[in-house]
Amino acid sequence: GRGPLALRWNGSVWNETDLPETGHLGAYPEAAGVDAAPNGDIWIVGNVTTNYPTYNLPLALRCRGGSWDFVETVTLRPQTVYPFAARGGFAYEVDALAPDDIWAVGLAAGFGDGGATSVPLAIHWDGSSWTEVDVPRVANRHHELGDLVVISHDDVWAVGDYRNVGGTYRGITYHWDGQEWS
Repeated sequence: GRGPLALRWNGSVWNETDLPETGHLGAYPEAAGVDAAPNGDIWIVGNVTTNYPTYNLPLALRCRGGSWDFVETVTLRPQTVYPFAARGGFAYEVDALAPDDIWAVGLAAGFGDGGATSVPLAIHWDGSSWTEVDVPRVANRHHELGDLVVISHDDVWAVGDYRNVGGTYRGITYHWDGQEWS
């Protein structure tokens, strides 16, 4: 069957490990990023395919103590224009500073954000839930964040690309200062 593959290193060899069932959340699950929190929790982010209006939703999985205890999609803010429906997105990478301070990045559907078809996605885990945190847009068509590093609660860096309609893709770096992305 189609689905993500996860391998675990035991110190000498790689072994395939089972991922949790996600069929109740959507189809065609994809795992994209993985990181371990200091307490040993393993976080995997990616996406699942869903129906209209989202089409895709960010997926977050947590393995704690050898079992999967958090398997959910992340709800993004609604569209800013009519019909004000739900937005979809993809999570590509995750970085865990602490069990209650985890960031993931990717891209989300624009739907009213200055004409952009995709916007930079940053989501934050506070120990109990994921929340979308607005990232400024610099172009009128495409934005995507592909990687990040969390140095401290007020020092997070994310990199990706953007482009205007008919324009060239350009690299971009964003910084979180504890209050906002710039």
